[in-house]
Amino acid sequence: STSTAMIGRAMSFDGVNDKIGSFVSPPASTVFTIQTWVNIGAINSGFRCIYADDSRGVWLSSRKIYWGGGGKFFTGTGILNTATWYHIAVTYDGINITSYINGTLDKTETATIDHLPTGVNLAIGSIGTEIFNGLIDEVKIWNYARSAEQIKQDYDRGLRGSP
Repeated sequence: STSTAMIGRAMSFDGVNDKIGSFVSPPASTVFTIQTWVNIGAINSGFRCIYADDSRGVWLSSRKIYWGGGGKFFTGTGILNTATWYHIAVTYDGINITSYINGTLDKTETATIDHLPTGVNLAIGSIGTEIFNGLIDEVKIWNYARSAEQIKQDYDRGLRGSP
């Protein structure tokens, strides 16, 4: 189902069995940005899928941004609360993986990770038993690492309610 969002309507996930899935990934890329708006409905233990394929993606874990893929695991430092909209982004420039919350740097670290693959099935909101509870809006994927300034501009635009 959908609900009022930061921009238009958001997908609502019940934490039980909702997902958007089985769509084919964008072209492969060794550098990338994944960003979205999230509003957590309930804090659940374990990992909660925001965007993933079978072996890599962005999750929430312990109320923090989490990236897993290619044997590399990255956990942000900022704590996300329930019933609050957050703009989150994860970038990889081929050297550093970086997370942002509400247009502000959360964490960065040097890493060698797998590229985003092509031709695999993706999911938003759920993969396996890692089911998100809350709202997800405006999932965007780029084949380059967006700058901190670009991410901040997207956050600011979302606060004004324009894409």
